[in-house]
Amino acid sequence: MTGGNPLLLRWTIGQLGRSASQCRTVAEACTYLQNAPPDNDPLEYIFGDLLDTFAPSETAVLAALTHFAEPAPVKWIADLASLAERQAVTALDDLTDRALLVADPDGKSFYLPPLAAKFLRDKRPEAVSQAGDRLAERAYALALENGYRNYERFPLLEAEWSALTAALPHLVQGDNTRLQKLCAALEDFLNFSGRWDERLSLERQAEEKAVAANDLSNAGWRAYRVGWVSYLRGQSAEVLASAARAEDHWKRANAGPFEQATAIRLRGVGLELERNCPAAGEAYQQSLDLFRTINPNSANVAMALNDLASVARLSHDYATAERDYREALKIANKIGEREGVASCTGNLAELALDRSDWPAAEELARQALALAEEVGRQELIGSNCRRLAEAMVRQRRPTEGLPYAQRAVATCAKLRLPGDLAYAQAVLKECESPLDSK
Repeated sequence: MTGGNPLLLRWTIGQLGRSASQCRTVAEACTYLQNAPPDNDPLEYIFGDLLDTFAPSETAVLAALTHFAEPAPVKWIADLASLAERQAVTALDDLTDRALLVADPDGKSFYLPPLAAKFLRDKRPEAVSQAGDRLAERAYALALENGYRNYERFPLLEAEWSALTAALPHLVQGDNTRLQKLCAALEDFLNFSGRWDERLSLERQAEEKAVAANDLSNAGWRAYRVGWVSYLRGQSAEVLASAARAEDHWKRANAGPFEQATAIRLRGVGLELERNCPAAGEAYQQSLDLFRTINPNSANVAMALNDLASVARLSHDYATAERDYREALKIANKIGEREGVASCTGNLAELALDRSDWPAAEELARQALALAEEVGRQELIGSNCRRLAEAMVRQRRPTEGLPYAQRAVATCAKLRLPGDLAYAQAVLKECESPLDSK
């Protein structure tokens, strides 16, 4: 047999019988199915008589498995089927023995091939819908309990990510209020883990849903988050478009100065990406002034100061940049904003590199990397690994910098950050060159 998934091919041919034994790929086996007489549904022929023979527990686990595109562990299946794990295992083993499921070698996860899943969705929609509702409820509870800024719980979301992914279509189609809460709960986890495609898709759909529900306040926040992902990807036009949408949503919602400052800040981010430093600095200053009227010692004030410092650094005004970075760091430390402390410390390391102060850059990058690892934000981990490697290679210690440069390249590649990746690759090349010359 060649081509395709061998387990799926074996299952498909097993269902079709000897007459399909010459099929060499899943596509060929599926074509065989499709070439049946027009008045004869091959799936009905294969599964029709079986439907009435399934025990309730077997129907329940099959309905649960229709929601997964990848093998699912027993615990997930049991939860969605509303069965005790022992009951679920018995049903799964029976169905596997009848060649209806594909099990992994140790029997701890199971997969329902797409043809069977489609048939069950058509023939047992109520059971499938009930399993989908349980999947959505389970994912929603997981996100609210372990999301937001509960950094230490993010590994739980990581372990459950396949189940969360399977639930997202159900949650997007469901209640708007619940969807908006889900977006807020998953925001930091998706950002920190670098799942920006998933975040972008979720935020865009949630923005559309909020607009349809006339929930303009949340529509503004979803537009803002779309813009932030676009910023991470270096897409200035998309950032500015998102800022305009956010501002429009919030204006129609009669939102206050906090939302106004947030939209202005996002506009500044887009202008900074365009390297329009004067206009970006003006936007950041407006945003800072508004945030200060609300609370002079807030995370948002620290972020706005950080933004102003970045513009000053790009303009080579290093003294102003350091002043603003350190004021932002002071506020972040005062209020216990760990992500802000990590970000500001890393930016000070970048500034030290600009000034060719290699020892200071190394020390600050070490601190920033440790802080970034505490909160688990992959983007900051990658940038600080690159800073640390660069500081070491500038001090003629390329061998020490090599593992950090390698980690920076791997992280930037995973996150698909072309600009940061090119920078990290250049540092890696410098770290490797002494090794190459031996």
